[in-house]
Amino acid sequence: MIGMRIMKSFLKFLLEESKSSANTTNQAAIKSLPNIYHTLTPINTVDLSEYENALLYALKVDDIKNIAHTGPYGSGKSSLLKTFEKKYDRQNFL
Repeated sequence: MIGMRIMKSFLKFLLEESKSSANTTNQAAIKSLPNIYHTLTPINTVDLSEYENALLYALKVDDIKNIAHTGPYGSGKSSLLKTFEKKYDRQNFL
C-alpha cells in the first residue's frame, strides 16, 4: 500500500517535470522563430475613416436599436470596433 503511494507520487513528479521541461523547450523554440507570421486577432489601431461618423450617428439616434457591421472573414470588422471602442471609451460598449 505504501509502495503504491510512493510509486504514484514518483510518477506524478515525473509527469510534472516532463511537462515543465517540454513547456520551456517549446517557449524557446517559439522565440527563436523568425517573425514572418501574423495573428488573426483584432487590433485597435485601424483607420476609422468613414465608419466613425456612421457609428457616431447611429449611436446618437434613439430609433436605432441594432447596428449591423458585415464583411468577409479577415476584413477587419472586429478591429474597427476595437479601435472605435478605444477612441471613444464607451462604458456600455458590447
